[in-house]
Amino acid sequence: MTEEELSNEQRWPGVGVAFTLIQPSYAQVVQRIDAQEARIRAIMTFATTGTFAVLAFLTGPLNRRDFVSWWFFVGVAVYVVLMVLGVASAAFTETRLLDPNKVYDTMLGLSEWEFKQVAIALAGDDFSANRNTAARLGLVFLAMAILMALEMACLIGWSVQASTVPLP
Repeated sequence: MTEEELSNEQRWPGVGVAFTLIQPSYAQVVQRIDAQEARIRAIMTFATTGTFAVLAFLTGPLNRRDFVSWWFFVGVAVYVVLMVLGVASAAFTETRLLDPNKVYDTMLGLSEWEFKQVAIALAGDDFSANRNTAARLGLVFLAMAILMALEMACLIGWSVQASTVPLP
């Protein structure tokens, strides 16, 4: 047989097998994105807990009211940036899935083999976009972890400075 006489099924026999991998690939990448989002929410929670714990401890039992310190201002500014980054990451995260409207509009007239071939191509595009989203969220988490460490260092600096200032 010549190349022209081969059917699509004969030319690309792996389409059927590859089609069975679509659903697991979507599930895997969605789990990765969900895990990254959970890490971002967790670091926002830790940063908030740490910030308010330091503020409550210094203004409560230690009765320190000295808020005029660059350590304090930088720590609060870093906290605000950290929170804005976390909220923005949630607002601008996109998880791409196969659109049923696209299937309905463009793929229902295809043969079974053509349908599977197009679905594989669409899933590949979605997988690449979702993998990039998960990677971006990982970088956001890393930036937030660094910001949280910087914030805590500033608040510790403020608490040390506040403990050396004599009470009126």
